[in-house]
Amino acid sequence: MNWKRRFGNIILERGKGYYQHGHVQDLSYEDHVYKARVVGDASYHVEIKIRDDELVYAKCSCPYAASGKYCKHMAAVLYAIDDKGEELRKMSIQKEAFKVQPFAVSEDRYQYFDLGRILKDIEFQNGNIRKHRVWFPIKK
Repeated sequence: MNWKRRFGNIILERGKGYYQHGHVQDLSYEDHVYKARVVGDASYHVEIKIRDDELVYAKCSCPYAASGKYCKHMAAVLYAIDDKGEELRKMSIQKEAFKVQPFAVSEDRYQYFDLGRILKDIEFQNGNIRKHRVWFPIKK
């Protein structure tokens, strides 16, 4: 992805410095969106959406970005994405695959759940199924 062409040279240099000095924190990925906090003189929240290897949008809570410009905080996060983004994306896909996703089918007044899948997912996520108790309401 060639995101650097959208930034001025000074902004790129400052963003790279922020990234290299560890100012990008809490980088996360979900549904094509990366989020991070960039800490310098103040703390700013950055959100960047990338789809099909193209920058869809970049948002930052700093005053410079409020005027519609690309800022050093966005550049810092994009450097972090270049470095760690693929790993985060893969981890997010794996995590999504193991979320508890019971299915429910209604037939009149009855609900059917895949309890085996729920228990397997709990065991996979926590490593010890015995820590969990499942309570079912009894209707009379």
